[in-house]
Amino acid sequence: MRGQCLNQEQRNAASGRRRTKTAVRLMFDRQADGCAMDKVEARRLLDEQLAAYRSQGYEDLAKKVSSTIAFQTLGPSGVEYNVEVMFLWDSPGKKVNVRVIAAVDDGQLPRALVPMSDSFIVTPDGSFLGE
Repeated sequence: MRGQCLNQEQRNAASGRRRTKTAVRLMFDRQADGCAMDKVEARRLLDEQLAAYRSQGYEDLAKKVSSTIAFQTLGPSGVEYNVEVMFLWDSPGKKVNVRVIAAVDDGQLPRALVPMSDSFIVTPDGSFLGE
């Protein structure tokens, strides 16, 4: 198994460790594996998330403003990614256009502090600002 990027469950099984660890410890365990985040795979996950929300109408997105959806998912390589999608008003004072921001990281430093991210802005008529 040496030289491979393993997910947390695989690492625990290989080392005989119990599953209960703090989030900080898990982050350093991953870094110790020496596995770099696959930027192509992470970008694909990011694009999939944004596409799912781009297909929703303005009204649905406006209802989600001030909320954040966060979850973990496994990429095709078996790497576990943290995904966060935030919904906010593009100009809080005007509350007209909705900005959707998605971010993906693999929990390793420094990417956990500066994740891969992208966003779009949708207007009340359903068009995308700046595109």
